[in-house]
Formats: sequence, structure tokens, C-alpha cells
Amino acid sequence: MIGKVLGTIGVVALFGVLAQTQVTTYYLAKIDIGLNSSLDSTRRLVTVEQAIIDKNKTLGTVIQQTKQMDQQLASTLSETLTIEQHIFRINDLNAATLTINREMAQVGNAGAQTLTDVSDTMSKLNQATLALGNYLASLRQVVLQDRQNMDLMKQYTDEMNQKTPEVGG
Repeated sequence: MIGKVLGTIGVVALFGVLAQTQVTTYYLAKIDIGLNSSLDSTRRLVTVEQAIIDKNKTLGTVIQQTKQMDQQLASTLSETLTIEQHIFRINDLNAATLTINREMAQVGNAGAQTLTDVSDTMSKLNQATLALGNYLASLRQVVLQDRQNMDLMKQYTDEMNQKTPEVGG
């Protein structure tokens, strides 16, 4: 009797954790899409800035900032790829958790070994989630630095536009 109750509680707890990890995976995928969009926009901005630099050779400071931004973009891309790998790993762990949950529902009261497997999988999922959190924090710092660089580039662009009669107005 106690075994059935514990088995049922275990199954319910596992389904709850599965639902939570599915929601987490969904939001992480949305973050990934947003980051890719941001990277694309930033790359297009860099292209426009390069055209302005080619037209006005007196903007050495802007060239320097563009080089720094390119390095920041490479770092951002690297962090994004790492996050993507963790998202794939979480998806794999979710699939493994789902498989374990289905087996537990079919067998009912599979015993201590099945619960040990679930615990190990949850531990791995927790480790992957913690690592992802660390990478997201690191990415946030990179994005903040990118934002500062972009603001500085905008300031230089505005100054250049004011000095160029056809653009300044």
C-alpha cells in the first residue's frame, strides 16, 4: 500500500518537473530566437557603419569601435552557440525524463532502481540548467557591453552627420 502511494507520488512529482522543464525549454527557445534576431540586427548595423567609415576616412575612432564591436559580436555568437548546445542538451534530458515517466506509468510501481534513474536524470538536468544560467549571465554582460559600444557608435555617427553638410541638416 505504501509502495503504491510512494509510486503515485513519485509519478506525479515527475510529471510536475517535466511540465516545468518543458516551459523552461520553451522560454529558452524564445530567448535564443531573440538573440539571433539581435545578432542579425547588429551585423546589419556594422555593415552600415562600415559604409560610413569608407566615405569619411577621418573617423578613426569609429573604426576602432567597430573592431571592438566585431570582437564583442564574436563573443556573443560563441555564447549563443553554447546556450544553444545547452538547450539541445536540456531537450535530450527532457526526452529521457519523458521516457522514464512513461515507463513508470506503465509499470506502476517499478521500484527503487527507476527512482534512482530519475534522480540521476534530474541531477543532470539541474546541472545543465545551472550551466545555462551561468552562460546567460555571461551573455547578458556581453550584450550590455555591445549596447554601450553601439551607443558610442551612434554618438560618433551623430557627430559625423553634423559635420557632413549633405546629412547634418
